[in-house]
Amino acid sequence: MADGNTEDQGSGAPAAPEPAAPEPAAPEPAAPPAAPPAASPVCRSRRRVAAVLALILIAYGSGFLLFAHRSAGLTADPGAVTDAIVVPTGGSERFDTALALLRGNLADRLFVTGVHPGVETADLLSQVGSDPAAVGGHTIEVGHAARDTAGNAAETADWAAANGVRSIRLVTSDYHMLRSLLEFHAAMPWATIVPHPVSAAAVHMDHWWAWPGTAELMFVEYNKFVLTWVRIQADWLWTGLAA
Repeated sequence: MADGNTEDQGSGAPAAPEPAAPEPAAPEPAAPPAAPPAASPVCRSRRRVAAVLALILIAYGSGFLLFAHRSAGLTADPGAVTDAIVVPTGGSERFDTALALLRGNLADRLFVTGVHPGVETADLLSQVGSDPAAVGGHTIEVGHAARDTAGNAAETADWAAANGVRSIRLVTSDYHMLRSLLEFHAAMPWATIVPHPVSAAAVHMDHWWAWPGTAELMFVEYNKFVLTWVRIQADWLWTGLAA
């Protein structure tokens, strides 16, 4: 008789293997960075204007420093003899220096340009306490037509042409010399001009940047110099086009 307690014989099929985990999907390629938005025409124009203004400012500042350096470094040729000495009015130091040069026989005649109407040679000499007889027989003449530096140059050119003067020693303040040379060379290109800068006691050219009054004077004079240069260049250009 069969034993009813027989164990089950594992008649089922072996267990199915666990399904493999799916492989992770390959990452999507990164999108290229977005290009920056193009600048608007207005922004581009503003940048160009800013760049041009920056260049102008750099050129202006560099020109001012060069102008101040050259003005402070001007020297006179003490031995050059010219046909005449020319001094624009504008300070007793100028006239005193011109008289000393005349007495030193560096020229035979002195021309003072831009003298106030009604003031003559004797009046100028009395203002500086000089005796007319002390000029050693040299000629001193005055001009009354000029009212500014350009007028000084034009008046001197007319006087020089009328008197056969081909070379002059120009006596004026050191800070005023470079602009004066521009005007005089433009008015009388046929003449030799020897600069003779004069230093005023109240103007500190050696350390101009440390003295507010002198620095302001140099700034004003530089602006006049630039405007004079532009005007002369424009005159030459206009003359060339009109020829």
